Amino acid sequence: MTGRNAPEIVLVGTLDTKGREIEYTRGALQRLGCLVTVVDSGILGEPDGCAADVTREELTRLMAGGAELDQLAHELERRTP
Repeated sequence: MTGRNAPEIVLVGTLDTKGREIEYTRGALQRLGCLVTVVDSGILGEPDGCAADVTREELTRLMAGGAELDQLAHELERRTP
């Protein structure tokens, strides 16, 4: 089941802490014939064990009105008691 009839799945995960698990899941879904797009939602560190189709920087710009990832991380640190 590939091509036009293949299910399209967006797999969102924190690749900085769960990259290997996301890569395993992507592979399993692809073996079932799914088209998989991986979106990295992690902000704590660099991706580990999985390459993103949509990087955390791209996601940050889309979701935070153009803010950069470093700005978002700094703001989160500032708000943490």
